[in-house]
Amino acid sequence: MTALLLCFAANVSAQGQLTGLKMSVKVDGGDPFVQAFQASGMEPRDLTSQQISSIIIDGAEVSATGTVSDAKVMGTVYKQGSSPEEWREIPLINQGDGTWKISGLNAELIDDDVMSGTTLVFEFYAQAKSGSNTVYFNNGGENYKVIYVNRTASNGITRFELFVKLNGSQEDTRVEFPASGYPVMDMTSQPATSIVINVAKVSTNIDMRSVKVKGTVYKQGSSPEEWRDIPLVDQGGGKWRLDGIGADLIDPKMDSSPRVFEFYVKAEASSDGHAYYYNNGGENYKLIFVKDGGTSSTISFPSTGAATLTLNVNGKQRTQYNYNGNGQRNPTVQPGELGSLVIESFSFEMIRGNADVNVTSGSLQYRVYKSGKEDGNWNSIEGNLTDWKDAQENLRTTARKDNANVNVAQGLSVGEYTLEIKYQCVANGEYYYLPDQAGSNRYNFSISTTGVVELQAAGKKKGKVQRFNLAGQPVGENYRGVVIEDGKLIDRR
Repeated sequence: MTALLLCFAANVSAQGQLTGLKMSVKVDGGDPFVQAFQASGMEPRDLTSQQISSIIIDGAEVSATGTVSDAKVMGTVYKQGSSPEEWREIPLINQGDGTWKISGLNAELIDDDVMSGTTLVFEFYAQAKSGSNTVYFNNGGENYKVIYVNRTASNGITRFELFVKLNGSQEDTRVEFPASGYPVMDMTSQPATSIVINVAKVSTNIDMRSVKVKGTVYKQGSSPEEWRDIPLVDQGGGKWRLDGIGADLIDPKMDSSPRVFEFYVKAEASSDGHAYYYNNGGENYKLIFVKDGGTSSTISFPSTGAATLTLNVNGKQRTQYNYNGNGQRNPTVQPGELGSLVIESFSFEMIRGNADVNVTSGSLQYRVYKSGKEDGNWNSIEGNLTDWKDAQENLRTTARKDNANVNVAQGLSVGEYTLEIKYQCVANGEYYYLPDQAGSNRYNFSISTTGVVELQAAGKKKGKVQRFNLAGQPVGENYRGVVIEDGKLIDRR
């Protein structure tokens, strides 16, 4: 009997227990302070009388005795008077001295998606594994609660989402738009048969009497004419939504000229009718698209040898890129670090379905932007057109431009950039584009202090020197101006 009691006592002492919980909190941008919690008997902490606009959980610490594992803090936020729905866990890291902790959480309890003035409850507790059991530090089973008022900045509209069906797809594509800084969406390299706005969702943090999406479609290069409204339905709690909109941006009577869909959100406050806008920082949101021009009876591209592009790096490294009809590029090598990047020449082939197809333009469209931003205006280099027949009597047109000599890196500051190109054909008023396969139309390069950025006074050099002006054109030794000589900028003015 004594042996059994000793064994039982040893098992009890080995059973792990949680003995303490601390939270590090920052309020309204102040320094973190540590709040310790008792094992039981703690009343909910009521902060509703305080004007607080930020409550950040910065870290958590749990202390334990015995052997425990997988220690974590479980927490949830819900409206006062309702019940917790989704619990989230904060895993803690074993410090090896009976404590488990984590820092740098930066978890904000003030929620921009919840209407300002809503009373919320932050409920939480700690738990860990001890053998096959779960042990808790949870205020004697009541959990710990902090009650506060969600006071967000009065920007009115906090979230905007559209759900779109592309080209007859049964699945919605969800797009969420930030309040500002959203680039122009360019879909011209992927002609569409349908672009259907199916669902619109907006969240507000003050009481609104109306919320609507305003939009217009117009030809690229012209100005908006007629704005139309999509009024949303109040779902309660600052949520507005409209399902089954079914607005197709592609009009059957539309030609294949590039179109712009421009749109934004407008809401009016219930209290005084004040107008709030969610409009990309005043720039509105824009989608550029083209209607699918059709089938092989009009324009198609040969499966091989569809296009070539010649780029010259720093006036001495020339690379010719070849494209197949599906947009595949060879070689895939990127220009890399450089000081000048010159589009020397390009050409591409089009197969005309019949003699009535009249190609009136074949151009290389290009733009340069900071890598990852995908914005900026398109520029055009027009090619010279030649109609001919191949060995199979197919009607073809070649667009070609030699000696284009456009330095796309000129004037760029130090940084990472992308050159994006498109092969564009206009036939019978319809626009056609060689496909972009997995980014084959994008060339990444960088400008750095080790590239062609060193400006030197002119001096004498021996031997043959490669010399170019800032447009990337070869010049002689008597040229007067700033030139590129063997990878450096030289002032010969």
